Amino acid sequence: MRYRLIYTLLTTAQELLFGKKLLFNWQLGDNWALKSMDKLDRELETTEKDRKDVDVQQSNDSKKSEYVYRRQIVWFNTIGFLVLHLGAVYGLYLFLTSSMVLTMLWTLLVAGASAFSVTMGAHRLYTHRTFKCNDWVKALLVFGQTVAGQNCLYVWIRDHRQHHKYSDTVADPHNASRGFFFSHIGWLMVRKHLEVIEKGKKIDMTDIEMDPYVMFQKKYYKILFTILAMLMPMVVPFVFWGETLWNGFFVCFLFRLMTVLNLTWLVNSAAHLYGNKPFTK
Repeated sequence: MRYRLIYTLLTTAQELLFGKKLLFNWQLGDNWALKSMDKLDRELETTEKDRKDVDVQQSNDSKKSEYVYRRQIVWFNTIGFLVLHLGAVYGLYLFLTSSMVLTMLWTLLVAGASAFSVTMGAHRLYTHRTFKCNDWVKALLVFGQTVAGQNCLYVWIRDHRQHHKYSDTVADPHNASRGFFFSHIGWLMVRKHLEVIEKGKKIDMTDIEMDPYVMFQKKYYKILFTILAMLMPMVVPFVFWGETLWNGFFVCFLFRLMTVLNLTWLVNSAAHLYGNKPFTK
């Protein structure tokens, strides 16, 4: 019964944390055929094309001006995050009452290493390009970010670059002007604003698309997440010092995962709602 519950929660966590890709196809304008004609006909054709392009642009502008964002709750994500947080609270209880000392140290080590990899790898190295490093360091940071379970690096970087470019506006994925809860976790529980979707497509990711480590992780993220973020943290204590898989799952996986996630989310919520805002100057 216990292991069936673990299997169910693992599956739910996989589906929730991987996210779903929404594909949007946008087609604007018409294809214009070039025909043999005299100078006057070509001028008339150009004028007609320009007029139609203006009409299309005006139509698009009209649609945007008429767009009203309506909150659409993604219930799978909402219920999933509730279950994961309840499991993490239970994991904290087990961490304090029944975990072995080595398990406690292991949990803190994995949490610290994965949080460091998010800060130094996903944030400082890849998003902002604030330093350079050799391939071994890159590989370790990608490894640690995978353990953190905060989606693949490609999506993480795109969202964070967009966040900095459109900070605290409707195009910001976790717009802090919509309140603490939304900027903390609520943005993952509702459909995206149209501006977030449109501006997200324009974020320059050419440097990231040339990075073999990031693209490898993106391609095989589900497998890597399952092995590195789920199985490794809970199996190591079981194999090497006899911890129960029950504690391994709730302490080393859920409690550790959700703790690091919430610490990261606090940067989006508390850090934007309180204190100085030099980016507005």
